[in-house]
Amino acid sequence: MEALQHRIFQGKSTAVLGASFVPLPAKLGATVVRISCDVPRETFGPLLALAQRIHFLMGEGEPLIEQARHQVFELGRRVLGETLSAKGALGQIVHEANRLAKGPACIVLDSVDSADDATLDALRQVLERPGWLKVPLVLGFKSAEPSGLALELQHALTKTEGEESVLHAPPPPPPASFSPSLLPPETRFILRAASVVGPAFELPLLSELLGQPPMEVLKHLQIARDSGLPIEDRGDGTFALDAGHAHIFRAGLLPSLRAVLHRRAAELLSPIPEDPPAEDFPPELFDTARFAPLEGGAHGPPARPSGPEVAPPPEPKKPTPPAPEPKVAAPPVVEPKSDERAPAPEPVHAPTTPAAASAPPARPNPRPFEPRHRTTADNPARASEHLFESGDFAMAAERALLAANKAASLGAHAQAEAFARRALEAAIGLPDSEAGRRLRTRALIQLGRLRLEGYAPTSTFDLTSALQPLESAKRALTKEDSPDDFATVAQLLAAVHCERGDLESLEKALAELSETSRTLLDDGHALQAARLLNDQAAVYMKMGDPVRAVALLSQSRKVFDDRPEDTVTIREIAETDHLTSKIPLHVAAKPGHEDDALSRALDHALAAKQGYEKLRDLFMHGRVLETMGRLQLRRGKVEQALLHFQAALGEQQRLMDLVGLARTTAGLSDALIAAERPEEALAVLSDSVALNHQKGSTVGIAFNRRAFEAIASGLGTHRSLPVVEEVRSRLEVAEAELGAVHLPGSSDRA
Repeated sequence: MEALQHRIFQGKSTAVLGASFVPLPAKLGATVVRISCDVPRETFGPLLALAQRIHFLMGEGEPLIEQARHQVFELGRRVLGETLSAKGALGQIVHEANRLAKGPACIVLDSVDSADDATLDALRQVLERPGWLKVPLVLGFKSAEPSGLALELQHALTKTEGEESVLHAPPPPPPASFSPSLLPPETRFILRAASVVGPAFELPLLSELLGQPPMEVLKHLQIARDSGLPIEDRGDGTFALDAGHAHIFRAGLLPSLRAVLHRRAAELLSPIPEDPPAEDFPPELFDTARFAPLEGGAHGPPARPSGPEVAPPPEPKKPTPPAPEPKVAAPPVVEPKSDERAPAPEPVHAPTTPAAASAPPARPNPRPFEPRHRTTADNPARASEHLFESGDFAMAAERALLAANKAASLGAHAQAEAFARRALEAAIGLPDSEAGRRLRTRALIQLGRLRLEGYAPTSTFDLTSALQPLESAKRALTKEDSPDDFATVAQLLAAVHCERGDLESLEKALAELSETSRTLLDDGHALQAARLLNDQAAVYMKMGDPVRAVALLSQSRKVFDDRPEDTVTIREIAETDHLTSKIPLHVAAKPGHEDDALSRALDHALAAKQGYEKLRDLFMHGRVLETMGRLQLRRGKVEQALLHFQAALGEQQRLMDLVGLARTTAGLSDALIAAERPEEALAVLSDSVALNHQKGSTVGIAFNRRAFEAIASGLGTHRSLPVVEEVRSRLEVAEAELGAVHLPGSSDRA
């Protein structure tokens, strides 16, 4: 391995093929940070472990594991630039790793081809940006001939560093003849349990699985190695058996015992969740008049406002400070000056998406083999694998859905969809029962949500693909299902129709929400029906009817102001404030009172932002930052607007919120025009067109067309800029595929 050592001291990255564990000299003369990529198998597991290891090694600053756990994947689009990209967690991990560059150092990733897809793609991004990572990588590939994403990673390395960056490990010596019968019975049993965890296994998990102290387990591993069993000790509490011996030990287990061990490992890796208690309140608090058919038909054209006068929005409810939580702290909210308003603080460092926020909380595991001290991180993806092996397909599907939530919160939407699809396939294979039907319905809802809100460059995550599972979920719902599921499906279907944006789609969204609200109310589920008030208000805004929107927002506030503060109440009030803040973007205020209206709207937006921070909802936090940017732009505060748009872009990029990115880039384009930076504005607008096209948002493309024509009309001598033709071409392609729509009477893509 002299060639490898030489490359490390030259600062060059290297791939070693055919080496699950890359051997290095004991006295290399350089700092080595080594991570095994085959355990733990979780989304971005190796990169998160790398961040934690470097932090503990350097011993400075805030633990990056808390900053980065929710985001490692970044879009890498030109509009965000180096400054904003550096705020992404992948950028943060690279920045942390570069602290090792003060002296000779390297990062070794063993068995990198066993890493999850999201990690492999992130590493490819790092290698494709020469000079970004200033510490050499040593990538050990188990296979001598990598394939799939691992092969793409190898190609990224050779493209940057040349063919000489790929080394081949010498073939391992043939395994010595070894019989498990040579071992003491207790040692054999420990190795059989280890083989259930996997060919690679961690000492803490194996110790918990067996209910034995780590030193006792290590003693038996040493006995086995002394007896000639080739056990690989990676020096970090991770061990590995070769696949052949792992199979021999596993095959010797009684099938019933093997199933129990798999289930026990699953419960150690991911505690059993418990559904939260249902909450509701009397339906008489509800105003049923709003469900009356609209003029002109069941959901015909809405009444137009008689003039620019709109009832003043209700004053925002001042949220109380959030209760402290361990390890994760929301940034303090700084009250803005009366004129400027506070620029957005750094994002709340917590993994939250709408999907993840709805996941049930965990409770202590009541089973008899619950460990006293947890030493393994929650890993539902890995737990689901063990449950599939145990034959408990229902619980395996449950864990796969939790894994989908977790992967989505990390921005790995393609991986999240794969977990959701596996859960659906498992649920479809269950016996025809009420529990199986509910599980299938939940998996369909999860798939629809991911395809609506997610992004993946090689998968279909658009409005059409989201519609099919959501409509299937709606057909599958029965009165035995949770009323929350009815409300959620209606909200997601309405979101798909609203994002399409033509009048027919908006009417479908309104009908969906009204029908579901009426059904929920008739069945006595007033809380869930009330959840749809804000959604209906949003549709009316898009239809150009702020009068009806304000009436629904006022009703929503009245309903939820009367409830004790809980997560449902905080969310609904935050959404009410958020929608209320958008009213000046849809209807002109009385002449002479424009700035007052915008200032009140900013107060509502700030209250909404505080609510989302209390909920640790980064998804909506990014959306409200975009709204604040539009309000500041309307006030003529261009620099403040740019700050809010940039903060929104940072969060939406890390969450891969494609729809949010499309909206924010459009707003940023407007701000750059106001700042007399037309070329930058067009570059940003071009990205917004691409994002809207990819998502299938017809109304988004229509707003892009309006913005482009406004920019082009004021370009003067700049009409020949190459980016002008780029935007025009992208618009024409998108309109040819999606169609062109007449914009509703609003000035904002609320």
